[in-house]
Amino acid sequence: MFKKGSFVVYGANGVCTVSDRRTEKQCGADREYYVLTPLGNKDASIFVPTDNETLVAKMRNLLSRDEITELVLSLRESTVEWERDNKKRNEYGNAVLARGDRGEMLSLVRSIYIRKKELSAVGKHLPGSDDGLLKKAEKLINEEFAVALGISSDEVPDFIKKTLESTACT
Repeated sequence: MFKKGSFVVYGANGVCTVSDRRTEKQCGADREYYVLTPLGNKDASIFVPTDNETLVAKMRNLLSRDEITELVLSLRESTVEWERDNKKRNEYGNAVLARGDRGEMLSLVRSIYIRKKELSAVGKHLPGSDDGLLKKAEKLINEEFAVALGISSDEVPDFIKKTLESTACT
């Protein structure tokens, strides 16, 4: 059960506030809903039926500071494999965003960022689809981490970098 005023991550919508839990008449019957307000769009409302397990399962509590740190540190053990097929890579990236798995998103960001650096070194740019995936994944990660850590979204990349550097093996 989610409480009014709490923050949740709702699928690819990112961080939302549980602004209400109320009953609405739908097709002649009463149905209870969580009303979510996305942080990035205060004028929008997302209604999630409390009896729809699939949709409620998309509502996740924010990660804690320790969970975020652990997730960031797990990047060290992950390997980066670049999918050469643009269509497959785009489908995979969109599936990662839809699942909302933070670890997968961080790995996606890392792989695209590495590819971006490789291309930049030879005077080339990322394809637009990769750049779009990177921006969407970064937005979702930065938004959640910022709220959970009590920092601005702009400070999240530095937090990640410092976390990786502070515990790096020498």
